[in-house]
Amino acid sequence: MKLPIVFALTMLFGASTALAQNTPPVPGGDAPTTQADAKAPASDMKITVLKVGENPAELRMKPVAGTDVTLTVTTKMSMTTKMGDNALPAQSIPTLVMTLKQSVESVDPDGTAHCKVTFTAFQVKQEAGDTPGIGDMIDKMMKGLINLSGDFTISDRGISSPVNWVFGPDVAPMIRSQMESMSQSMDQFSLPLPKEAIGEGGQWKIVGQIDTQGIKLEQTRTVTLNKRNQSILDLTIDVSQTAKPQDVSMPGGQKMHVDSMSATGTGQVTVDLAMLGATSGMSEVKSHSKMEIEAGPGGKQTLVQDASITVKIDTAPSTSS
Repeated sequence: MKLPIVFALTMLFGASTALAQNTPPVPGGDAPTTQADAKAPASDMKITVLKVGENPAELRMKPVAGTDVTLTVTTKMSMTTKMGDNALPAQSIPTLVMTLKQSVESVDPDGTAHCKVTFTAFQVKQEAGDTPGIGDMIDKMMKGLINLSGDFTISDRGISSPVNWVFGPDVAPMIRSQMESMSQSMDQFSLPLPKEAIGEGGQWKIVGQIDTQGIKLEQTRTVTLNKRNQSILDLTIDVSQTAKPQDVSMPGGQKMHVDSMSATGTGQVTVDLAMLGATSGMSEVKSHSKMEIEAGPGGKQTLVQDASITVKIDTAPSTSS
């Protein structure tokens, strides 16, 4: 359910951070029941129903073969960085607008949808107050994504398989590396639905591990069903990510030690179970990270970053062939 949206945001966040600093990118009372999802053994994703809610009913995706949906994801990010004892100038990243098309190629009898996602457009909007020069660098790097496509499957509970990307020669090496790494844990970037019936006011929690750019994080998402109108769901999603201290090997053999990394955010999203993606949404995420990076023979540099990112999702009406 939201797989390409969250993936695109994470990729853009990493690219924006790297370009900005020329440093490695950082990316009601019912008894709970816990289930290990059989379709996500690698990440050991667990879904816990916290509240059943009123008038519970089964939540299942029901996309139609031949349907496509166009997603527009608009992001705005700002960040502060401290290298050792030196605080660098605050950065305001230009507004980024990415357009993706998701198509349902076929649907199996068990409800599994075979899908394709294609990046169709990317725009950088440099505005007054944005840090000069960053927009041009991001635009140059991301142009290779245009017409990039990949195949994946989504179960009727919104659980995604890895994406099989078809890379062209113009895709920047850093972007390709990020996409290949994150593709293997895409179930954690989808929004799975619980097995149990859920009603308005109901909540479920999704806990799993994410491995992005070699950094292992634990992600917890709490989803609240505010309102349901047939296939339309009005959801609130609260997200937190944390990384324990760990050593990471960066491209080119550079070593990095993660002292701490955390992120929290909340968003409102409207989802149509008859479509693949969200029909609309707005969210904000704040992150903090502290790392040590190799800086020459025997030297280390401490990097501390705080970032804030807002996201707006719009969806054009789906069509059927």
